[in-house]
Amino acid sequence: MKNNAIFFTAGALLMLTVGWLATPPAQQEFPNVEATVQAAIDKHVAEYHAGEQPRALGEVAAPVLLDPAPDDTIYARPDTLYPATFRWQWDGTLTPSTTFEVRIWRDGLDAVSLGAYDVRDVKVISTIAEEEAERERGTQNLIYYEGNGIYRLALNPASAEAVGYAHKTYVWSVGVVQIEPYQRISPEPAARPVNIVMAGFPTPTPVPK
Repeated sequence: MKNNAIFFTAGALLMLTVGWLATPPAQQEFPNVEATVQAAIDKHVAEYHAGEQPRALGEVAAPVLLDPAPDDTIYARPDTLYPATFRWQWDGTLTPSTTFEVRIWRDGLDAVSLGAYDVRDVKVISTIAEEEAERERGTQNLIYYEGNGIYRLALNPASAEAVGYAHKTYVWSVGVVQIEPYQRISPEPAARPVNIVMAGFPTPTPVPK
């Protein structure tokens, strides 16, 4: 009887052990890593694009024009040599969807001030490495940040839509714009007169009257 009791006790323990091993452990609660990462990304994107919603004109301060000075003469050329230098000061902060628009137009003849380039093809840079990277990408217009809120653009006025043979005296200004959809979001500072001379272009043949 004693041996039978030991046998049944050992058998019971064996069955309990096998049953315990066959029972799956309680499922461990792991955090949803994918959802956590996505939430972090969404938060970063929201912070990165903060302030990019369309704003009313005037909510951003107007830049202050520096160069060219009033009535200065600059030259439009058929090549990229000796571009004119435009400089201004602005103490605000650009977002990824905003930039500067240099404008050149014929005062009194053009209905609105006209941008001198496509604002989708301009970048603001402050280092040589940034310049090299943008040149590699083929960016046409680079605005250099000089520090103390001062910006500089080297621009051939011949690229401006309003510039041509039929006129010499223009005005220029700078504004802050939202890139896409295009929207002017800063007031336009008082435009400055500037003389633009067409240099190196073939002289146009007069049209007989």
